[in-house]
Amino acid sequence: AVDAIRQARKAGFRVTTRDDMPRAAEAILALGARAVLVGRPCLWGLAAAGEEGVGRVLEMFRQELTLAMALCGCPEIGAIDRSLIASD
Repeated sequence: AVDAIRQARKAGFRVTTRDDMPRAAEAILALGARAVLVGRPCLWGLAAAGEEGVGRVLEMFRQELTLAMALCGCPEIGAIDRSLIASD
């Protein structure tokens, strides 16, 4: 998937990833994507608790992403790169 994203970006496409990511840490794996969509989880939050539920979903996503970045040694989004992916 990472190679496909890279090829699409080289071809001039703006790349996004699917919006059904169960964990924010998966957003780190979307290397090269211009955006990560989180609409579906927001709809779940809306259905469960209205506007407050959406706020909770987004806050949980932010906290999970911050933690995942810290565990990877990335102080900011721009520090996320292919070196985080293990390869043989």
